[in-house]
Amino acid sequence: MIKCKCGKMAVWNYTPSSYDEYRCDDCVSRGCSCNLYPADGLSWDDENLIEKKDDQGRSYPCCEYDYDKNGFEEYRKAGTMLIIKDGLILGISRRNDKTKFGIVGGKFDLDLDKSMKDTAIRECKEECGIVVNTCEYVCERMEPGGVDGLDFYSACYYATNWTGDPIDSEEGKVAWLTAEELTITKAAFGDYNRHALDVFKKKYPDVYIKGE
Repeated sequence: MIKCKCGKMAVWNYTPSSYDEYRCDDCVSRGCSCNLYPADGLSWDDENLIEKKDDQGRSYPCCEYDYDKNGFEEYRKAGTMLIIKDGLILGISRRNDKTKFGIVGGKFDLDLDKSMKDTAIRECKEECGIVVNTCEYVCERMEPGGVDGLDFYSACYYATNWTGDPIDSEEGKVAWLTAEELTITKAAFGDYNRHALDVFKKKYPDVYIKGE
């Protein structure tokens, strides 16, 4: 089970897109304008608003928190970045198999990242020397558990402004690839790559990708 920063079981999860914050009932931030409502017989225009309270008289957390009294199952997180140039997508090979390529990205690091967007941006710099200045959210997907039994939750972004020339690193070899190469012939995580590209093309139909 996922634990709060204090070590207790987390029962609240703050879940705006691509950001997670798990808290126990004692540590969760309470009070939010989302939880205000008009007093009996009044309307919003009367500006006489009352804050909702729980059975212990405490303010509720923001409505963007999910609550589960049984806690939340643990899973791993990752962030990936679609970097596109002249219709080709920047891919990086597996560290131990230089013939298999995936979208640039990597695992969420609790010490370095506040969100999976942070992860994706950081991994671009570390893996291939690309500095992403701005990016936009594309999609997210939960992958089945690996050998350790944990599911893998990954969010993908599109680099709308970036600088630098891709370079190989200890993480893998970089290459500009067609959609087919990234999803079939040279693919690592081909199903994930295919899903990301399918969603991307719906959101950005005017962006040219070779082979799509």
